[in-house]
Amino acid sequence: MIASQVMKAGAYDYLPKQMLDKESLSRSIANTMEKIRLKREIKLAQEKLAEMSTRDELTGLYNRRYFMEALEREVSRAKRYETDLALCMLDLDHFKQINDTYGHPAGDTVLTEIGTMLKECTRQSDLVCRYGGEEFVVILPNTGVKKAKSVSDRFRKKVSKYQFKHNSSQLQITVSVGIASYGHEEDQSPTQLIEMADKALYQAKEAGRNMVVEYPAAGIEELAIQGLRN
Repeated sequence: MIASQVMKAGAYDYLPKQMLDKESLSRSIANTMEKIRLKREIKLAQEKLAEMSTRDELTGLYNRRYFMEALEREVSRAKRYETDLALCMLDLDHFKQINDTYGHPAGDTVLTEIGTMLKECTRQSDLVCRYGGEEFVVILPNTGVKKAKSVSDRFRKKVSKYQFKHNSSQLQITVSVGIASYGHEEDQSPTQLIEMADKALYQAKEAGRNMVVEYPAAGIEELAIQGLRN
């Protein structure tokens, strides 16, 4: 009865006194160590699977699934504590041309380096995710739209000057950015915040690309003039 209880409590094995000898003790210790090793490997495999479900395989950034969960948490926190929150949506301009001209491995190189550059341009408290394809999103907690625009424009300029290398080829690309900020008066949902950032990004594309636009944006003509100035 005691043996049954201790096994239920977590013991790996038990040895009756009448069967206790060097051989049985060695065998029990070896079996216990093997069970511990297997248990540790299972735990590591479970942690790896959990990470893979939230990480983008190519860039190592968080994926869209994790982004949606994180944005919901950040919106709730901004609402509760009345803090600023900004969302940036980024899209690589004419990215298809790189895949068509240099091949998908070159495109993968660009996407990976863009992810690295985004991490370098943001704070540790910011959340950088790959939204899908050539789109990325960045959640900026405790950040107003003015600061978010400054960070985004610094990143935009960095990308436009950067020489991406693949084999013997040197590639250049630009990025368009749409910014939305959480408004406490309107109390937007995470979905509404995404839609706002997406609309601002669309206007940046329509106005000529390679620019940062905040929601609500000015007219296309005015945005195009701002783009030329930048």
